[in-house]
Amino acid sequence: MGWIQEATASIKKRGTEGVCTGDKFGSESCPPGSKRYNLAKTFRKMAKKQCGGGFQCGGAVGPNGIL
Repeated sequence: MGWIQEATASIKKRGTEGVCTGDKFGSESCPPGSKRYNLAKTFRKMAKKQCGGGFQCGGAVGPNGIL
């Protein structure tokens, strides 16, 4: 299992899905520089590459629709 699968499994297990999505990104629940924030940035960057520029292909931040 790769690090992405481990991270998404941990997010599901802890019930923290969605704490860094949309307006919450950069807010008190997901402050800039935190591990959550940095992981969300990584997933956004990966989704951007995979989808060719936008979030329209999945409507979610992460490659598995998590975060």
